[in-house]
Amino acid sequence: MTNDVEVIKQRLDVADVVRDYLTLKQSGTHLKANCPFHHEKSASFMVNRERQIWHCFGCNEGGDIFTFVQRIENIDFREALRLLAEKAGVELTSSQKTEINRNEKTRFLDIVQMAASIYHRILRELPGAAGARDYLTRRGVSPEMIEQFQVGFSPTAWDLLTQYLLKKNFAINDLAQAGVTIVKTDGARTKQFDRFRGRIMFPIWDTHGRPIGFTGRILIETKDSGGKYVNTPETPLFHKGNVVYALHLAKAAIKEKEFAVLVEGQMDVIACHQSGMKNVVACSGTALTVEQLRLLKRYTDELRFAFDADEAGQHAAERSISLALAEGLVVKIISIPEGGGKDADECIKKDPAVWEAAVKNARPFIEHMMERAVPENQRTEIFKDARKKSEISQKIVSFIALLPSAIERDHWIQQAAMNLQTSPDALTELVRKARANPAPEKTTHTIDKGLTYVVDPKNRQMRSMLEERVMALLQEEFKLFGEASTQLDESFFSEPAYAALYKVWESGYTAASAPKTHGPTNFISTEAPVKDPTLELLLSAVYSELGSKERQAELRSLIKRLRDIYLTEQRELLIREIQLAERAGNKTRMSELLVRYQKLIS
Repeated sequence: MTNDVEVIKQRLDVADVVRDYLTLKQSGTHLKANCPFHHEKSASFMVNRERQIWHCFGCNEGGDIFTFVQRIENIDFREALRLLAEKAGVELTSSQKTEINRNEKTRFLDIVQMAASIYHRILRELPGAAGARDYLTRRGVSPEMIEQFQVGFSPTAWDLLTQYLLKKNFAINDLAQAGVTIVKTDGARTKQFDRFRGRIMFPIWDTHGRPIGFTGRILIETKDSGGKYVNTPETPLFHKGNVVYALHLAKAAIKEKEFAVLVEGQMDVIACHQSGMKNVVACSGTALTVEQLRLLKRYTDELRFAFDADEAGQHAAERSISLALAEGLVVKIISIPEGGGKDADECIKKDPAVWEAAVKNARPFIEHMMERAVPENQRTEIFKDARKKSEISQKIVSFIALLPSAIERDHWIQQAAMNLQTSPDALTELVRKARANPAPEKTTHTIDKGLTYVVDPKNRQMRSMLEERVMALLQEEFKLFGEASTQLDESFFSEPAYAALYKVWESGYTAASAPKTHGPTNFISTEAPVKDPTLELLLSAVYSELGSKERQAELRSLIKRLRDIYLTEQRELLIREIQLAERAGNKTRMSELLVRYQKLIS
């Protein structure tokens, strides 16, 4: 395994792996991006190509290409190994292949991949799929698109696929868990049959192009055929709310065009790609989830929606748009002109130029919503009705309030005020109220029964930031360790990793001193005995433009701030312990605590 891992690391650059998911920008000698693992406005996710590591200074996640893929794909090491081996073109050793094949998720991937291949082959070659081929021809789907999207057909036979896969030595329980077979028990009898029968099959892939599920469209509807569209159920591979259809085919074009077009169904996506518009994906007719939006946000900050204009389509779009705005995405609406078709597929068939123009001229969502809310032919009537005007204002404001940027909020408040013929101040106040959040939860530490010590999250975040910056600067300006050690010790660090590293530095520094009785300023070490590469990354990201003297001044300032926070917390803790001892009437304990308190404040 070790050899496989090293070969993969030699062949794959950490920046290239991360670029498959994030847009990286140069920052000095490193690369940076907004972290995909927590919500942030300013980029704190850094990539170091020299050391082949990544680290986020916002959430403190970090590691190499394997830990990154494990974390972002939510997979275990074996799956990450297989995925990166494929990307690197590395043939894994036999022992490693065996270990991977024991993995449940890998077996399910193999099952779905084989099912997709069988369905596709049936569509292309078998006489029984002639009706499906005719349907796709009538819908204008080219042979090239059938191949690219691996469209298939599931015959009406009850268990053709199941029997085939059983002969390939897959277990029936695995077929059921992968979502291709249904197993039912009727008394002593167990029935097993194909989940999809008599349907045109659209494979659904993960971002790496691996089939993980299906959407099946019924070819001939009958009273027993079930829904027109049937999806793979939730499985260990397939979670509908985490998947964006055709993203693996569209992500390169999305990066290039700097926006993604969202349509409702598979046929809309295929029609767009066939017409040459490749930056198009679908959410399979459902409202987008936060997970899907964050997946799209890896590749772009702008989404253009093309949902049905009916009431249901508008409501679905608004739910998705609320989440998208809250995630900091730019949202625009594609409006197909009257008579141009009800969706992308129909519009492209009538006139591809009309669809291209609609996408190009997509308007900001709030502008689109204001126009819908206050139609030109109803303006006079609406402006006479204070209650109606208030209702419309509240709806518009609910979306403006989601915008992270104060400048954008102000822009749309001004636009809405003109559109609604009302005061910008009134709308500003509504936005302020809509954005008002409850006070953040505070972290509570129990000292003893009936007494707690409450830490404000803002102080906790500030302390965490100070700790990592003190350690980064101290690692670089290690000649100041002796001076720093008169102000700090390991107990000042709430982060266990920093406390442990400080203790190692302290031991190494002391060992390098001679004689031991000399004061801290006589220490002779000038290089940290152990270095943390993530601290080097932080130093480069934050302090690369400072010279040695400026870094030393900054270090002294940060140590003072960290010390002040630490001593304040310790004083508050001692006060509460003194109160507890007083309640208990424990005079001895009170005396001890008062002595400690006096030392602390002296």
